[in-house]
Amino acid sequence: MNSHLYRDYYLVYQPEFWRGNIVSYEALLRKTSCEHCFPYHDFQQLSKERQKELTEYIAEHVYWVIQDIEKPISFNVSPSFLDKEMVGYITTLSTYLPPYTLVMEIIEDSPPQSPQEQYIQSLYQGGVGIRIDDVTDQYGWDNLRFIEHINIGFDIKVNMQNASQDLLPYLREHGTVIQEGDKADITNTEDIIQSFQLGKSVTYPNK
Repeated sequence: MNSHLYRDYYLVYQPEFWRGNIVSYEALLRKTSCEHCFPYHDFQQLSKERQKELTEYIAEHVYWVIQDIEKPISFNVSPSFLDKEMVGYITTLSTYLPPYTLVMEIIEDSPPQSPQEQYIQSLYQGGVGIRIDDVTDQYGWDNLRFIEHINIGFDIKVNMQNASQDLLPYLREHGTVIQEGDKADITNTEDIIQSFQLGKSVTYPNK
């Protein structure tokens, strides 16, 4: 473990609401040196080995928080990181938690390919929740095609800045929809809502 690497970052937890109640959280990486920075670019500059190391550290931290608050928490993973070692590590963590409370969010930096698709299926069968990040971004439609032919229970996140309400009924046929962003319909009672209009990120979530 590279302890210096971890001191450069910390986690915050963005609440997710259904019918006005917090039902889950998303773990988000932040830089220690800049509270309001989104460190995605800095993260991308790390070697792949360091990125994987940091992702596993995040997964382990989320694991301990889930044990405390007893709510699902998602964390971001690039499809390119999925290999036998990471799948084994995340699956092992999930065996000590209620099924599908440890949620792996597949980010949209690249569409899942084989064998990543097989790894995702294996994770789901092992009790890991699977969430597909914004299906309206660059690789979103590739992720949507992936959703259509893999028969598992997905969470599907939709950034409402880039999507219309007309898309939502179709997505609901394939999984649980999470509306994200300032344009999320906070009056909606069908979908989970992640929006600053309802609640901002916290350093430690509540039960």
